[in-house]
Amino acid sequence: MKTTECYMEVVVDFMLFLEFSDPAVLNEDVAVDMLEHIAVCLRKLSTDEKVRLLEYLHSRGNRTESLREREFLANLLEHLGIDNM
Repeated sequence: MKTTECYMEVVVDFMLFLEFSDPAVLNEDVAVDMLEHIAVCLRKLSTDEKVRLLEYLHSRGNRTESLREREFLANLLEHLGIDNM
């Protein structure tokens, strides 16, 4: 696994954790704050990096059996305001 793909995997796994954790496990306000922080960081990616992230999200979505995760991954960049490449 390439370093960049490893970083993408870690970020996406963390975002899935934040999105789908039970409120009894993770405070919702904390999760939203962290998702917003990640979005700010991801908006700073170059166009090429955003394209690679989008490709990774599509590939990852195709490999997951969970419909919820697949939908989350498919719409992630748009929800984060990163759809304008």
